[in-house]
Amino acid sequence: AAPAGAGDRVKIHKAWLVSCVNARAGDVAAAARELQGKKVAPWVKLYVAPASSEVQAEAEQSGDWQVLLDAGAIPLPPGCGACAGLGAGTIEAGEVGIAATNRNFKGRMGSRDGVVHLASPSVVAASAAAGYIVPPSTVAIGATADWVGESLVKELDIQHSSRGLESTELARELPELVSGFPRIIEGELLWCGADNISTDGIYHGRLMYEDLTPEQMADAAMENYDPSFSSTVQELRRGSGHGSVLLAAGCNFGSGSSREQAAQCLKYAGLGGLIAGSFSATYTRNALNNGLPIFESMELVQYLKDHFGSGTEASIERPTVRTGLRLRLDLAAWQACVVPVASAPKAAQEDVGSSKAVDQGAGRMFPLVPIGPVAQELLACGGLESWIRRELGATCSEGAANGTGAFQQ
Repeated sequence: AAPAGAGDRVKIHKAWLVSCVNARAGDVAAAARELQGKKVAPWVKLYVAPASSEVQAEAEQSGDWQVLLDAGAIPLPPGCGACAGLGAGTIEAGEVGIAATNRNFKGRMGSRDGVVHLASPSVVAASAAAGYIVPPSTVAIGATADWVGESLVKELDIQHSSRGLESTELARELPELVSGFPRIIEGELLWCGADNISTDGIYHGRLMYEDLTPEQMADAAMENYDPSFSSTVQELRRGSGHGSVLLAAGCNFGSGSSREQAAQCLKYAGLGGLIAGSFSATYTRNALNNGLPIFESMELVQYLKDHFGSGTEASIERPTVRTGLRLRLDLAAWQACVVPVASAPKAAQEDVGSSKAVDQGAGRMFPLVPIGPVAQELLACGGLESWIRRELGATCSEGAANGTGAFQQ
């Protein structure tokens, strides 16, 4: 986004000073300094929601809250709202907004076809008054170029987890498998090639406060990343010999807000396991607690990126790809093997056929990062709830009997 006076300007329709992150008393004061004696542009809606009722009381006492209201801001109550795609003031299709929140994943604040830029409270307030994304008044127009340079967010290299994802360099001291943990998991391979797929992409925040059935959660899985994901999985399961499907994705899978539903929905969708280059720490814990088998292999992910494409959550040519490969996870050896599937769709067969890494159907081996006995035990029991029942005197077989075990076919 370019500021005023730097060529093409970015027109906005909505602005937000909301959320527990950047709607504290100091943030409200910064916005008030920008809006003192000004009005919000006629075509812009500026929404303000304090981080708490205490923050609002402090801002009212200082007079900052009234400055925002006099400028034409629309007040919202404290608590989760537009920043999570809930309630009034969400982004609509075709709209552009600017928000003093900390996350702008595609579709998080409303329509997947809206665009939300992130900025400081001062920039949000200044932009709301101008109707375009502009620097705050404390920045001289002649210093615009410096402001732009200082404000650019450098793309960060993906930081792999401390578990050591350079698996080719791992000392192959393989952990023993605990009782109930499978030696083999296999199924047809589905590829979601974006890095940094967020929990909003996996399970939209607007659904978090709805009491959905497992079937409804399965239908909603990954819909904000790829609306056709659920139907693709169902089609693949119907065409598979025993309905088993494994999902592979890029790096830092499950970034963003922590929510158990982002693991539960994929489990309910019938996925037999999930492989990625890396997972966010919170997603790892939620997956294990809910009995969703997850594994890491940078080498496998890089191979899939090379042959089936990659991208970002907001920009990827083919968000979900039927690879035409069958993946076999040998967990005793901590290796993954891929081989072509004869019954795969023609397009997938052509992708596989162009791959030099799969030699005449003989397969290609990739190392997996081993997981320890505690994680194995959680998965063997079907998740933390079943593990607790077992520790309290129940058994994992009870979980298997009622279908809560992770490895039920």
